[in-house]
Amino acid sequence: MRKVDDLLQQFLDRIGQSDGAPYVGLFRGWREIVGDRIADHAEPVDIRGSALIVEADHPGWVQMLMMSQARILRQLKRRYPQLAITGMHIRVAGDRAAAGADAGSVSEQPVAAPAAPPTPPSADETQALERIDDSDLRDGLERLRRSLGGDEGSGVV
Repeated sequence: MRKVDDLLQQFLDRIGQSDGAPYVGLFRGWREIVGDRIADHAEPVDIRGSALIVEADHPGWVQMLMMSQARILRQLKRRYPQLAITGMHIRVAGDRAAAGADAGSVSEQPVAAPAAPPTPPSADETQALERIDDSDLRDGLERLRRSLGGDEGSGVV
């Protein structure tokens, strides 16, 4: 099975987005940026505007990320200035609604504003996926898109 960052880079290469390297670099370098302890329990899942969306597997790790946020943002700015990340939205994995039971207290923190609702895929995205010959890559990217809330019919809230 291939890693998501490899699939993402292959997808960006195929649709002619050669400037995707910083995104892939961020996902590949996450462990080095945050350290093993946090990386074992939290991972970046998206970038929306100037905010990095991070999911943690437990509310305690959300708190740890919030306490480490300034350091993490400094590292991101230094390593990936072209991404212009200035904030982080931190949530418990699987909690797509900011008002979920586990993340309720997190959404009240000043560091975590509600994320924008997911946008449905554009015709360009759909066409780009259809042009991918590698079925594993195509299926993996489609699952990734659905898991990030990009497909209203997926059952993901």
